[in-house]
Amino acid sequence: MFHGALALLERSLRTDARSWQTHLVRLGLMVGIYVALVFVLTMAWQFGAPGLRFFSAIVYLNVACLTLLGISFFSTTITEEKEEDTLGLMLMAGISPLGLLIGKLGGRLVQALLLIAIQYPFTLLAITMGGVSLAQVQAVYVGLGSYMVLLAGGGLLCSTLAPRTRTAGTWMVVALFVYGVVPFLCQQLVSNITRFIRVPSHGFLMFLDTIASCSLFTRVGNIIVSGFGDSAVSLQAVSNVSFGLFCFGLSWCCFGYASREPATEATTRTGLSRSQRGIGRSFSPGRAWKNAFAWKDFHFTAGGLSRRLVRIVFYPFLFVLCMGASLLWGIPQSNSVSLFLGWAMIFLVWESALLVAWSVQEEVRGQTLASLVMLPRSVPSVFYSKFMGTVAGMYPGILCLTVGCCFDVKNVLHFFWFEGHAILALLLLVPHFAAVYALFVRWGAVPLAIGTMIMVYFAVVMLFNLIRPSPSGIYVLTFVLLIICATCHILVLRLIPRVAARS
Repeated sequence: MFHGALALLERSLRTDARSWQTHLVRLGLMVGIYVALVFVLTMAWQFGAPGLRFFSAIVYLNVACLTLLGISFFSTTITEEKEEDTLGLMLMAGISPLGLLIGKLGGRLVQALLLIAIQYPFTLLAITMGGVSLAQVQAVYVGLGSYMVLLAGGGLLCSTLAPRTRTAGTWMVVALFVYGVVPFLCQQLVSNITRFIRVPSHGFLMFLDTIASCSLFTRVGNIIVSGFGDSAVSLQAVSNVSFGLFCFGLSWCCFGYASREPATEATTRTGLSRSQRGIGRSFSPGRAWKNAFAWKDFHFTAGGLSRRLVRIVFYPFLFVLCMGASLLWGIPQSNSVSLFLGWAMIFLVWESALLVAWSVQEEVRGQTLASLVMLPRSVPSVFYSKFMGTVAGMYPGILCLTVGCCFDVKNVLHFFWFEGHAILALLLLVPHFAAVYALFVRWGAVPLAIGTMIMVYFAVVMLFNLIRPSPSGIYVLTFVLLIICATCHILVLRLIPRVAARS
């Protein structure tokens, strides 16, 4: 058992050590730290405590990048073997389920922890810059390490139970959404209750405070304040490691049941039905449209009618959440629509990046790019038709965003009059970067795109603070960002024939 586990672990470590993508991710993280350092130094003339600001920038950069990386990195642990139909061969070779899980997960966890460890010496610079103690640095990296164990265990469980990578990634996003939102709401409830009602230590309040303390997102907010003196090992670290180990054990117990049936074409088309009778006919793709490429991506990438219903339910639910958050935070009701529009725009950008990446990756993984290139149609015509199909699947979100803009015209015009057009152009970079990365990586195109967008944002802010341009410079920035989007368009269309020739 352990011989097979060690063999898989050694192969995984050797493969990652020789992969340029792994070293590129580490380099990108180091570049992000360097950009954060330069950003803080350029802003030091406006604010005090540069060490604390540098430390805060590194912490939030780590939380964002490791979360995005963990979603795509650990959710493919077992599903990639299912999709390649090699899971049964590995079991027939005599590798036990426990050995397979340890061998597949161990290498990824080591690589993720190395990403955290290589930053520690650079973070110590914050102590010399002032405003940060060694206890804060140690507490942050203990929290990040335990959070990575949680991501590894949760991703392994989702990857074991899910039939394919897309489903596992979706489950992982939902679980992390609950992990971040529920403790935050508990923290806000405790704060509001204790502010207006002076109640001694109550069991319910202690329970809410315990839940709030289990999240890294709330723990980070407590660490990066001045005067922090708690222990590095906290309830968050213990609970995250414990839950990660629990998920690993649950994956081991469910492995035999989850891997009993091999991956089939029917399981990859989630939410679609082949029935031509009753309610199942509504979820069936039916006959192809006149534009077969748009029909294919609408049903098999965007999810068809079933995913449409999910989106129709999700965006009104998001509006209700924004209304509740407005009441909880004391935000005026007139601004609750603006809060909804902001979150709806973020979710639309994220969903469009996912669908665009899936649309490209399905063709690369299925080795069908060569067939598409040889069709008697131009490459732009084929792929713009595919992207039209994915956009057609997102129309509930686009419709809700349009209706929300009609109810909040004043704030929308104010937003676009000042910096809104630049922010929108910055968000549009995410799906464009995702389309480029999808041609080269098997996983992680969307996290890499979001990470690149964050680095572009920091670089732009740093540049603006250095040169201090005129107010009209924001329009120049928008134009530059749109040029980058157009460059990504041209780059994708030029690279598709080259990638097809290698496949």
